[in-house]
Amino acid sequence: MTVKEREDGPAVLIRDRVERLAGGRIRDLEVVCHGGRVVLRGRSRTQHAKQVAQQAVLDLAGQGPALANRIEVIRPAPPAPAGSARCVLR
Repeated sequence: MTVKEREDGPAVLIRDRVERLAGGRIRDLEVVCHGGRVVLRGRSRTQHAKQVAQQAVLDLAGQGPALANRIEVIRPAPPAPAGSARCVLR
């Protein structure tokens, strides 16, 4: 978790709200507030968690600030089918 502003600034409020509503589904969450702009960064496994984070900011700050949601959605690789074996031909 990183907050790039004073510890009592709006970035802390935003970060806390995003963490609470996203339920820990955003990893490496970073909130930057500067000049009426809010930037979210981090990683999530689902698009839904990314959208929850964005809505948390909009609910708290209203439609006023410009919002850049740069949370990356990173999906894990699907597991190999059960019973499948890797075969290397030479």
